[in-house]
Amino acid sequence: MENYNTGIIRDLKNIDNIEQALKDFSEGSEALYDLLKFCYENGIETKACCKGHEGTIARPYILFSNTALNYMSNIEEVVDILDADLVYIPKTNYFDAKCSVTCFANDQESSDCFFRNLKGILQATIENKETSLPKSFEMVDQINEKISNNIFLKGTLAPSFTKNGKKDNLYNFTLLAPFTAIMVREEDSTTLEQELDALDHNRINPCCMTLNIEQLSQYSEKVVEVLSKGTNK
Repeated sequence: MENYNTGIIRDLKNIDNIEQALKDFSEGSEALYDLLKFCYENGIETKACCKGHEGTIARPYILFSNTALNYMSNIEEVVDILDADLVYIPKTNYFDAKCSVTCFANDQESSDCFFRNLKGILQATIENKETSLPKSFEMVDQINEKISNNIFLKGTLAPSFTKNGKKDNLYNFTLLAPFTAIMVREEDSTTLEQELDALDHNRINPCCMTLNIEQLSQYSEKVVEVLSKGTNK
């Protein structure tokens, strides 16, 4: 019998034995299997996942495709409930938008709890008909749209953010070249004030900032304002 878990992304639409594929992808984790099956049955497309492996750097995670983003309206709740990271990367010239959630679990029980909570959030979203993009996704999309349509910046900068499960509503926002590793030394990071000052001079620079939701909104509005004038240099 074929093992579908080969490390290569497989489109479930092209797999005949869905049940076997879900079992293979869930690596023996009943909680991950239940989550994957729920997502498949409700049209929430996933791209990759891992149940987590003790004693290694492989953490429990799941990667959602761009077609699943409207089911993410309450996704940040699972980040705050558990020790997890949420990463959102909008569409670029090279890749579709994607959202990943990673849990820093130390054992299988914590990993299973993570997957069960994540399924509960998605289930509540569907039952309550709350399908929409999170506000943070929308703001990063606004920045990304203006960059993508700007003749001077097109294909040169890509926004993304990571939200850590610390219940402090802080986002590690980056605006870097698409293929630049998101590894910026803290002493090299640009503060919000410095970056907004740069925007006032009609320039947008690569940056790495820690922002709350209000600051992210402020930054998004400023980028849209500057690029809408068509005066970026």
